[in-house]
Amino acid sequence: MNKLHAIPCNVITGFLGVGKTTCILNLLQQKPKTERWAILVNEFGEIGLDGQLIENSNEDQPNIFIREVPGGCMCCSSGLPMQIALNLLLMKAKPDRVLIEPTGLGHPKEVLKVLSGEHFQQVLSLENTLTLVNPQHFSSAKHLQNQTFQQQLEVADLIVANKTDLASHEDIESLKHYLSTSETLKTRAYRYTERGAIPLELLNRTRPATQAAHSDSNLKLVVNNHHAHDPQVPVLPECGYLIERHEKDGFASVGWRICKARLFDLTLTLNWFAQLNALRIKALIQTEKGWAAFNISHESDLGTKPEKRIPDYHLVKPPALLESRIEMIFETGQLPGQILTSWKENLREG
Repeated sequence: MNKLHAIPCNVITGFLGVGKTTCILNLLQQKPKTERWAILVNEFGEIGLDGQLIENSNEDQPNIFIREVPGGCMCCSSGLPMQIALNLLLMKAKPDRVLIEPTGLGHPKEVLKVLSGEHFQQVLSLENTLTLVNPQHFSSAKHLQNQTFQQQLEVADLIVANKTDLASHEDIESLKHYLSTSETLKTRAYRYTERGAIPLELLNRTRPATQAAHSDSNLKLVVNNHHAHDPQVPVLPECGYLIERHEKDGFASVGWRICKARLFDLTLTLNWFAQLNALRIKALIQTEKGWAAFNISHESDLGTKPEKRIPDYHLVKPPALLESRIEMIFETGQLPGQILTSWKENLREG
């Protein structure tokens, strides 16, 4: 029997709001229709949203399999959350390629260590690790001194400077200077792009990828009996919503799951998102105009007056679960206390 063997696998990493999910969406649009791709998404927050956003944007695309690992870095606890999720995903998808998006606040070296370890070294063929960066961050001491940011650069086979359409000439020069003067990074390949657009061929190393075969008999399962089945999404309580919080390494998240009976006022919600001092906001919510997806990074405009901020959104097809989800990330100590109740002020009903 053929085995799952040497499946091309890419890690796509980068700091908060740099455009990792958008990059994956662009790559999926280039996927050969006959290929089966598996996407493993890790989120800092507890709710889990990226998987739904990717699935919603590719509903008409065949052979895409997605799994989320919410609640912080998936490589913690000896990598077990990641190993369990990836095993289940591989058994279900039997893919021709695997894309892994760690949280922007996670530890990519540990993720790569798990992928190259004994459980997956025969199953996966590690191809290019892509690190997306925002050129504006290379003028920011806060980012340059951040250990996670540095680690993301160090693991890169290819550094992709995204959002160059929003960067100044000084930002681009700061990026070039930093990469050219760093002993660790000056030999790294890099390229510029906008809106996460990169060609498919950048995923592979120069050597040809080994053709993947489709059987799970080569997997060394790490799922215990009580983890052997795909976990179901917990039912919402009688109040119709659930709030989850998470805090680690100087950052805090708050997330909501809200039943379909609660309808958001789009204008009020846009104003609410613009007023918040969140570093990151992602949402898939039901409004009077239909289901709306938000992917907002306030990090570069926190000095801008809220009325000048224009949160980006687009209308989408209803998600499979038919429930609204919101996830926000703040610096520790910046999460407003009233946010746990003030979200209701943006509802049209209930």
